[in-house]
Amino acid sequence: LLATARQKADPKAQVWLLPLLGGDARPITNSASELSLKGVSGDFRRILAQEATLNTKIYIAERRDLSGGQELGEGDLHVAWTPDGQLVFSAADASTPDIWIASIDGGSRKQLTIDASLQRSPSVSPDGKTIVFVSTKNRSQNIWRMNADGGEQRQITSGDGEAWPVITPDGASVVFNSTSTGFLWKIPIEGGDPVKLSDETLSRIALAPDGTRFAAFGRSGDGKRRLVIKTYPECTTVRDFDVVAANPTPRKIEWTRDGRSLIYENEDLPLVGNLWEQPVDGRPPVKLTNFTGDRIFDFSFSPIDGKLAIVRGSWSFDAVLLTGLE
Repeated sequence: LLATARQKADPKAQVWLLPLLGGDARPITNSASELSLKGVSGDFRRILAQEATLNTKIYIAERRDLSGGQELGEGDLHVAWTPDGQLVFSAADASTPDIWIASIDGGSRKQLTIDASLQRSPSVSPDGKTIVFVSTKNRSQNIWRMNADGGEQRQITSGDGEAWPVITPDGASVVFNSTSTGFLWKIPIEGGDPVKLSDETLSRIALAPDGTRFAAFGRSGDGKRRLVIKTYPECTTVRDFDVVAANPTPRKIEWTRDGRSLIYENEDLPLVGNLWEQPVDGRPPVKLTNFTGDRIFDFSFSPIDGKLAIVRGSWSFDAVLLTGLE
């Protein structure tokens, strides 16, 4: 049997061979891009696959013109700000992404993680001294922490897979999702025993500045995937907005500094992402950007001057013919 598959810790799927009469499953491709199986000849000697390549760039825009912006450089998927206005982001130094930090004027740029595994989803503590991130160093996708200079890297979760870490406003804990169930968990930032917060599937939450609420695209009463606000840590729904996510990919949400609005990314045209602002008092959402091309993969507003760091780009797809399987 041939299948599109990946190890849990691998960032990209490949074409795998699964022997039906004994033997171990194994990948038969090792592409730097994602490969998905599309067809195969009867003798398995010709295989048709689709190769998907992600092309993204990071832009910095002023608050008064969010649809503009200067290109900072190539990125990967995720961005975050330090309290002093530096940008922490993921970018591929080879075939897998690492965590970097840079000043937005281009004056300094430093690689914080150097590893062949995947490093993504940075979150910076309120005092700027600690960064948590997702890593697959130990063959499973877990949460790690490090100093802001990249020192003292260590694993703080050890489950079957975790994602979307968020440091709480008091800097004491990290809230994250289980990749297998989508359930919400909390763990001390120094490590320890995790505590489950909810049995509901809630991905990529955004904690309010006061730490008493969080926002997420969750399930509303009618089963649709809508924008909701819940209490933290009780996870009781307090608001349910008529904003339906355009696709199942976890959408980024960020609170405004005054806690009065939510800014989120959604696709108002096929494969075109834009930013919207939803007031928490229930007024209609307001469109903030007017992009006509590319998806938005992540964004974050600077805590100093409100500048926007945004990751935009697209997937490109090619047909690939594979031969030589014995």
